[in-house]
Amino acid sequence: MESINVVLASLMIVGLVAGCGASSSSSNNTEQTSNGNTFKCPEMTMTLKKTKVEFNLSGKGMAAVDWGDGSPIDSVELNVGLSKAKHTYEQEAEYTVKITGENITRLETFDLNITNVDVSNNPALIELKLQKNQLTSLDVSKNAALKKLDCRDNQLTELNVSQNTALDHLDCYRNKITNLDVSKNTALTWLNVSTNKLTNLDISKNTALKTLNCADNPLIGLDLINNTALEGLDCSVCKLTSLDVSKNPALSGLTCSNNQLSSLDLSKNPAFRSLTYEYGKLTTLDISGNPEIEFAYIKDNELSQVVVGDNPKLKRLDCRGNQLSTEAMNALFQLLPANDVKDRDIFIQNNPGADAANKSVAEKKGWTIK
Repeated sequence: MESINVVLASLMIVGLVAGCGASSSSSNNTEQTSNGNTFKCPEMTMTLKKTKVEFNLSGKGMAAVDWGDGSPIDSVELNVGLSKAKHTYEQEAEYTVKITGENITRLETFDLNITNVDVSNNPALIELKLQKNQLTSLDVSKNAALKKLDCRDNQLTELNVSQNTALDHLDCYRNKITNLDVSKNTALTWLNVSTNKLTNLDISKNTALKTLNCADNPLIGLDLINNTALEGLDCSVCKLTSLDVSKNPALSGLTCSNNQLSSLDLSKNPAFRSLTYEYGKLTTLDISGNPEIEFAYIKDNELSQVVVGDNPKLKRLDCRGNQLSTEAMNALFQLLPANDVKDRDIFIQNNPGADAANKSVAEKKGWTIK
C-alpha cells in the first residue's frame, strides 16, 4: 500500500508539471522535466526557521512543495477550501520552502518564523496571510488580483499596496509602519493598521470602508468625512483632540479610549449601538438621540452630565470615575429607560454624587446599581 501511495503522489506531481505552461520567462519560475520535456511553473518561496511547519493553500489543480531539506517533494491537491501542507524537519535550521503551482489562489501561514517570502510570480493569488512571522519587507506589487492581505505581527516598517487595487481586506496590525498609502485601494471595506507608528492616515479615497481599526498609533487627527459607509471604528490610544463622526450615519460601534477628546457628538448616528470612551477628557455626553444604543462605557472621564432619553435598548451604562454630582446623578436616573431589557446595569462608583443619589429611582425601573 505504501508503494502505491508513493506512485500516486509521483503521478500527481507529474500532472502538476505537465499542467504548467512553458511561456513564462521569469527566473523565479521552477523548471521541471517530465518525459524529456521542460516546463516552467510559477513558484512561491518562503525562508523560515521552524522544526514543525504547517500552512494552508487553496486554488485549482495541484501544487508541489519542496521543503528544502532534501526530502521528497510533497504534492497537494488544491480546491476552494483549505488544503494543508505539513512537514517536520530533523533539526531546527533555516530552510527555503518552494511552493510550485499554476493556480494557487491562497497562502495562509501562522507563526513559522518566516524572514522572507517571494510571491511575485503568482498572479492568481487572491488571499495572503502571513501572521506572526519575522518579515521586515513584503513585496506584493505583482499580485494585482489580491483581495485579502494579512501581515499582522511582523517587523514591517513600510508596505506598498498601490498596485493592489482589488484589495478589500488589509490587516497589518502590530508592525512598525510609519506611513501607509491606501489611496489606490478604493475597494477596501476592512482596514486594521493598529499598533504601528502612523502619525497620519488618509482614508479620503476609501469610501467603501466599513471597518477601521487605527488604534495605538500617534495620530493627531482623523478625517472621516468621506467614509459614509463606516460602521465600526477603533481609534483608541492615539493623540486625538477632536473626532467628527457627523458624516458617518451607518456608524454603530466606536471605541476611542485614551484620547484627549473633550466632546463627542453622536446626534447624526441613528444606527449607533456601542460606545467605549474611557480614560479621556469628556465633560458632557448626550446619547438621547441614539435609539439603538445598548452599551456606553465612559468611565474615568471628566463628565459632569450624562443625558439619556429615547434609548429603549440601553442595558449597560458605565460612568464610574467621573464628576457627576448628586443632582446630575438623580437627573440621569430620572431619564433612564424602563423597559423589558434584562440585566440592565449602571456603574456609578467614584463620582462625587454616588453615595447621596436616589438610587431607588433607577432600581424601580429594573436597573442594578453597581
